[in-house]
Amino acid sequence: MGTTEIGTVRVTFDRVMNPATFTAADVTLATPDGRTVAPQLVRIINSSAGRAFDVFFPVQTVLGIYTLRIGPDVTDTSGVRMAPYTESLPVTGSPSGPSITGGGDQAALDTLFASGAFVRPAAWIASAGDASDQDFSDDSGGEFV
Repeated sequence: MGTTEIGTVRVTFDRVMNPATFTAADVTLATPDGRTVAPQLVRIINSSAGRAFDVFFPVQTVLGIYTLRIGPDVTDTSGVRMAPYTESLPVTGSPSGPSITGGGDQAALDTLFASGAFVRPAAWIASAGDASDQDFSDDSGGEFV
């Protein structure tokens, strides 16, 4: 499966940072065609004890490699500046199809697909369990419960 979009990036530091020094001005995202996207917001994760932040961008869906850059003006609580950070973030397209991931009765699913009413894509995963909580419907609106 691939990533279908970039909208939020969670950044986790190895130490407690000074949140006043980590702003949208400290982050850029370069698109595959070289444009620069500025973040809309940088927000501390309250439960992280000052180590993690979410960076929010306008959602990017163009396929390709994006380059995230952070720093160097972000400091820890002692005033030590971070080393500039760069990471490649790929957007590779849509996931490889739907999955049945829980509660399905494998024998019932096999019978359903063997009937010809449905074609089971290779990427589908059916797990053993009780099918009573699963609804399956075909394109004509028919439903198998």
